[in-house]
Order: sequence, then structure tokens, then C-alpha cells
Amino acid sequence: MQIVCTEAAGTKRAGPSLLRISFWLWAGAAALFVLSAYSTYKIRESQAEIYLLTRPMSGMQQERDAAEIELHEAKREATILIEPLPCLSRLATSVNLAYLLS
Repeated sequence: MQIVCTEAAGTKRAGPSLLRISFWLWAGAAALFVLSAYSTYKIRESQAEIYLLTRPMSGMQQERDAAEIELHEAKREATILIEPLPCLSRLATSVNLAYLLS
């Protein structure tokens, strides 16, 4: 029994300690941390730039939609002014007011 206890007390566990980890491993971990922090910074900077570029575009899209509606209305008015009889006949058939043509 004494032999087993002395052998157990004499052996140390062989595990990695912080002192045994290589300097290059720590340098690599630090480099990865710096790289990830820089990447995060650049991504956020790019997102802010994209936001600043797309914000005026949304206003332009609304102006374009309004211009399309105005153009459609102008074409409709022009069609009515140029060809009033076909428009009246379409109106008469759609509303079923045949007495407008007589």
C-alpha cells in the first residue's frame, strides 16, 4: 500500500499549462482577433455607406411613381380629347347608357 501511495504522489498529471503554450499560438490568436475586429468595422462602415446611397433612391422611386401616374392620366385625357366618340361608346357599353349616343 505504501508503494502505491508513493508512486501516486510522485507522478504529476501531464496537462497543458498556460506556460507551455507557444508564443506563436498566442500571436496567431491575437491576429485573428484583430482581423475579426477590423472586418466588423469595415462591414459596419459599408452598411452606413449603402444606407446613405439608397436613402435618396427611395425618394426618387416615389417621384417616379407619381410621374407615371401623372403620365397615365395625361395620356387618358389626350385620348378622350382626340377621340371623344369611341370613349363615349365605351362608356355607354360599360355603364349601359345607350341613350347617350342617340
